[in-house]
Amino acid sequence: MEVTIATIEGRCVITPRGPIDSTSGPEFERVLFEAIDATAEPLVVDCAAVPYATSAGVHVLVLAAKALAVSARRLQLVHVGKSLRSVLEIANIGALIDLAPEDRASIDRTG
Repeated sequence: MEVTIATIEGRCVITPRGPIDSTSGPEFERVLFEAIDATAEPLVVDCAAVPYATSAGVHVLVLAAKALAVSARRLQLVHVGKSLRSVLEIANIGALIDLAPEDRASIDRTG
């Protein structure tokens, strides 16, 4: 998995490329937690290049969301494809993670 990090519109945007599963999950978790520790900015994961996530991938996202909650921040996911969106909705993680609507093409500036 390739992961890039950039600051866009005052937010730390993490862009993974590839599935988030038991193979890529540990590296993705490391990158997320380094970003959480390195910045006080809101954290956004751009999922445009994530075809799917297994339960291991969802677990990493939940861990990151819980770590952000300690400092009153939220994890926002944007550009979430149908396959990944359905897994996240089934996991019912809306209380922890802000999942941008399907028709939203940019980063939510409200949170």
